[in-house]
Amino acid sequence: MPLSSPRSGPSGFRRILIPVDIDEPSSWQIAFPPARELAKAFSAKVTVLTVLRDIEAIAQGVAYSLPGYRVLHDIADARLISLVAENIPDFPSIETMVVSGTVYTGILDTARAKDSDLIVMASHRPAMRDYLLGGNAAKVARHAKCSVLIVREAAGEG
Repeated sequence: MPLSSPRSGPSGFRRILIPVDIDEPSSWQIAFPPARELAKAFSAKVTVLTVLRDIEAIAQGVAYSLPGYRVLHDIADARLISLVAENIPDFPSIETMVVSGTVYTGILDTARAKDSDLIVMASHRPAMRDYLLGGNAAKVARHAKCSVLIVREAAGEG
């Protein structure tokens, strides 16, 4: 049976969103391989996203400074472009995006705005704080309007 989502129809996934944390290599090392295979199989457009968290801007003292925030955004954008170029250079249809806010709302808002029909994201092994607060992957999976593939590291890794 071919993979498809209700919005993508029988031809499969058309728009794949891959959210990554540019400061956490496992977030892209784990998510890129299956996302690459799915994108190639369905000739899907891919958006690689990172979220500039508001807390990071506050910690660096630029949350209320538009020029300072712009610098943080530009640095994140350059790092994301470099990360994609180094790790998945063979994608024919790929874009990068940097948004700000909380991680899960940034992912959900971008998925809606891009009309994504699949989100492919990595998740770490749950810790007690995740059971109490809920991890970003769990929140995305619960609230996304599209399919979500949560990829975990292989047993024995990490």
